[in-house]
Amino acid sequence: MGMSLRLRQLALALTIVFSLDGAHSVCRRMTLKSNKHGYNRLTVNEAAHVTSITPEKVFSNSACVPGVGYGHFGTEIWVNKGCRAEFKVCFTHGANAEVTCSSKGHGHKACHAPANVSSVVVKKQYSKAPCIHGVSYRIVGPSLEVLNGCRATFVIGHTPHTN
Repeated sequence: MGMSLRLRQLALALTIVFSLDGAHSVCRRMTLKSNKHGYNRLTVNEAAHVTSITPEKVFSNSACVPGVGYGHFGTEIWVNKGCRAEFKVCFTHGANAEVTCSSKGHGHKACHAPANVSSVVVKKQYSKAPCIHGVSYRIVGPSLEVLNGCRATFVIGHTPHTN
């Protein structure tokens, strides 16, 4: 237990830590603002997957409440309801790519996706049919598969191959 606690403390003290699969996490300070209490999001370009976001310095009078005023999903961080802050954003280092893929009717379509996918997020939906992860889109092997009329541009976070 003592060794495990020391390792956790060391991992928290470092800005770069290595995970078991060889990918490493990086933490950066990033500023994001919800103007006029609106929703604002930002793709973290170096990220395969954002793992945490913590407000370090709050600039707004509005409370920055996790899950309400700020959060993360896939390779993106977001703010809402007037939250304006400098955040410590930690993520699995990698890259992300945009892929546009469209399903017609109730059929499915497979579109090429990068290897070693860590996250998939809908960036812009074009269809009236919903695009729901695991229901109308998913990663299958080396492909992004869309179903049931989902048409969207996706941001796919991925890590480099490790040998």
